[in-house]
Amino acid sequence: MNLSVEEYKKRHADWNLVDAGQVNYRIGIKGITITEAKRLKGNVILPDCIKEEKVTTIGKKAFFGEEQLRVLYLPQSVRKIEDWAFVHCSGLQELWIPRSFEELGKDVFLHTDHLNRIVVYDETGIYEEEAVLTAATFTLWQNAEGLQLGAVGSKGWYEAFDQRLLRYLEEPDDQGFVPFLAGGEEDYEGVETDVEYYKGCRRRQKVRLVYERLRHSCYLETEGKKALVDYLQQHNRVGEKADGSMAETFFLLTELVDEAFEYYQIYTDLGLATRENIEFLVQAAQGNCAELKAYLLRYQQQALPERDAWQQFTL
Repeated sequence: MNLSVEEYKKRHADWNLVDAGQVNYRIGIKGITITEAKRLKGNVILPDCIKEEKVTTIGKKAFFGEEQLRVLYLPQSVRKIEDWAFVHCSGLQELWIPRSFEELGKDVFLHTDHLNRIVVYDETGIYEEEAVLTAATFTLWQNAEGLQLGAVGSKGWYEAFDQRLLRYLEEPDDQGFVPFLAGGEEDYEGVETDVEYYKGCRRRQKVRLVYERLRHSCYLETEGKKALVDYLQQHNRVGEKADGSMAETFFLLTELVDEAFEYYQIYTDLGLATRENIEFLVQAAQGNCAELKAYLLRYQQQALPERDAWQQFTL
């Protein structure tokens, strides 16, 4: 937890406040339920009141298919998100949600594949360091037992997260794969039908969570850390298969050049960088992040010096 909500809003003055004409809603005994959004774009703040009534619920499919929505700030008055509320929000990357939030429906974030951050906040400040981990508790594990928002950042929350993460890493990579379109109210569309692609996505998802947990190692026990490091090592074999399916520890870094400097530091600190793969990482950083490229080149020179011909011959 660091800067306050108001300070954060000042730094993000480009966020747009939604007005009543941009949403459909109904008024009930417990306040307003948002029933439909109308082509919202970019970074959006949902108001806490409409016509002097508190906004308390995000209704079923309320934001269905809002593909141009990038960041959504839910006010502290929101207590409930109903089923399929954010299905097919393919552009949604970050959600702000109050710590006092109480109830999450089913399949709320189905096919909202880029939602990597859920920022929890209250009147005292922001739990931003846990944002990636919190997103996993919602999108992957449906706010599982022990991982409720009210406990975010506590020792108990981290312990529950680690237990669930270790179970997740042990799950088969094809778990949940559906090789056909499912019908019905859920509006499942575009379900991935390539099992190998699905498995690769699952592994990258697992690897990113491992990096993120090692990055924020608060309350991480020795045995848990060892299991996470072992997982990264097991998935760092570059070139084992043509599609790189056994090397997500490495390939994820090349996909996150602009946002994962600390992941690179974890990768090198664990000794996972080799003479064979360091060149690929340097090339990935080329033209994207001068600081990262300099770090990798320095690491290459200091930790992975080239052997001269006589050294190679004597070995």
